[in-house]
Amino acid sequence: TLEGKVEKRKRVNFIFLPYYRICSLSQVESILNELEAKYGLTTLSINDKGFDPTKYHEGSSWIWLNLMYAQILLRNGNFRKAYSIIEKIDSLLNKYSLLSFPECIHPFTGENLGALKQAWSAAMAIEVIDKGWIGFEFNAFTNTIKLSPFLQEGMKIERKVALVNDTIKFEIERKNNKYHFTFESEKNKKYRLYF
Repeated sequence: TLEGKVEKRKRVNFIFLPYYRICSLSQVESILNELEAKYGLTTLSINDKGFDPTKYHEGSSWIWLNLMYAQILLRNGNFRKAYSIIEKIDSLLNKYSLLSFPECIHPFTGENLGALKQAWSAAMAIEVIDKGWIGFEFNAFTNTIKLSPFLQEGMKIERKVALVNDTIKFEIERKNNKYHFTFESEKNKKYRLYF
């Protein structure tokens, strides 16, 4: 609902359903297709008569939701589209503020429309790296680390992650269509690794 009324317009809110696995991507794909613009999803369908790409809830594009969309696409094997979204968002890093992503942008020009820095945008970028590209999962009860990377050829990621009473450093690289992996525990703890 919106202001006590049932919302019937096609909005970006549908992104949460496949993200939290309430439904499949295919079940909301036609709606998300109506939201796609050059710099990612808009907050309201481009076909809606009230669409305005400069307004916060009526058409602008939010970085954190676009990264969430990239995460969903990676999970569903649509790597090309996911990487395209990530590359466009990456072009905005440092553009408006040092080492940060803006809150929202014009969906066709990439022009900043909101706060210069936003924690949600930065946090979702880290999640895309950890869960999307690296496929990092840690189980503290069994001291198990699982990695299921989705890297493009030639990509290399170095990551330092704080765990319970330890910090681990690892590096993953995809070279000649093979993955190369190094791992180090700062406290020399032993972990079960699944790659």
